Amino acid sequence: MALDAAELAAKAVIIARNHGYRDTHDVVELLTAAQRLGEHIPPEAKQAGRLNPYGGADRYGHLEARSRPTTKRQYDRVIHIAEAIVQWAHERVQELAPADGQQQR
Repeated sequence: MALDAAELAAKAVIIARNHGYRDTHDVVELLTAAQRLGEHIPPEAKQAGRLNPYGGADRYGHLEARSRPTTKRQYDRVIHIAEAIVQWAHERVQELAPADGQQQR
């Protein structure tokens, strides 16, 4: 779920900049694409690669996401990273949205 939230948030920023993205679930790739569009990626978000191992089991139930159980510390770290990405994206989308609320063309 944390990976999904971060993924959708990064995609929202790219869309708000009127660009498309490659069909991917890789948050690092999406953040890199946003950075290429001129976005400043916050330091916490640059650790997005830590989210990837947690996405497999949710997305593909037949795959084992990790070989060991997740510790509370790991869980807290992943949640912190995902929250940072979502917060950044929320702020950026608000700033990039047209003042009149109309969708850009």
